[in-house]
Amino acid sequence: MDTSGIIKAMIPEFPDLPEWPDLQWQIEDNGRYSLNEADVDKVLDYWENLIPYYLYRIKEYRTVMEIVVDHL
Repeated sequence: MDTSGIIKAMIPEFPDLPEWPDLQWQIEDNGRYSLNEADVDKVLDYWENLIPYYLYRIKEYRTVMEIVVDHL
């Protein structure tokens, strides 16, 4: 394997953005949209768990990329 192949092998795959949960929106009598409790939990999980984990993985990716670039 040549040097460029070794460097390419060091580059991690870019993390995928978590998919927005499938939600069942409802329209209340007053015309406002609402979600049931299970769907609210999905939204909270997305913002409180999945997005922070995604940001952590992006930071990790950036760190590895900085290491690779520094070795060029």
